[in-house]
Amino acid sequence: MPAERYYHSSPFAPGGEITLETNEARHLVSVMRGNPGDCVELFDGRGHLAQGQVSTIHKKRGVTIEIQSVSFEALPVRTMTLYQAIPRSNRLDTILEKTTELGVTTIILFPGARSERSNLAPNQQARAQKVVVAAAKQCGRLWLPRIELAGPIGSWDPMDGDIFFGDIDASAPRLRNIEIDKERPVGLVVGPESGLTHEEEKVLRASGAIGVSLNHNILRTDTAAIVGVALLA
Repeated sequence: MPAERYYHSSPFAPGGEITLETNEARHLVSVMRGNPGDCVELFDGRGHLAQGQVSTIHKKRGVTIEIQSVSFEALPVRTMTLYQAIPRSNRLDTILEKTTELGVTTIILFPGARSERSNLAPNQQARAQKVVVAAAKQCGRLWLPRIELAGPIGSWDPMDGDIFFGDIDASAPRLRNIEIDKERPVGLVVGPESGLTHEEEKVLRASGAIGVSLNHNILRTDTAAIVGVALLA
């Protein structure tokens, strides 16, 4: 993958010309020191990848790129969902970045009974989107994971596929020892720093989820998400 790949959420087509969105234009000009004539790639987060060339760089009108060709990559058949109790901002950034790199298709953020935070403000939601875009650019994936906000455990719609949740009980089976069906949808529920409550675990088990151990040590919520997703990928 070339070093210069940029995100453009609007449609693009061969022979057309687009104007880069503000943040991406700033990155091209100020960080990458781009110039007219440079070859770049664009992706829209929905499977499309364009090869293009910088046409103009203008202080007021922004950066325009001529689209030369467009290819398409189908959405992965297997879905992998992370149900993550809302953590502190710095830990959320880490979770979003690393699980995007590992291939999650959906990240559902929910308020755990013991969560320090119960929701995300609009500016925090916008930041979350920027984090997954940056991670997708870095790792080369063409489909952005969906980020959704949900209510507490117990209010969710039925979960699809094989669902696991982090369980610190000594009798819980190790996730790494479980044979994962790579053809089926899979999901992981990760609680907050203080863990899931017994009531939350009871609700999850009643829905068919399986409690699993991720490590012989108790992991922080961001570490648990990364380890769990890596084992399921």
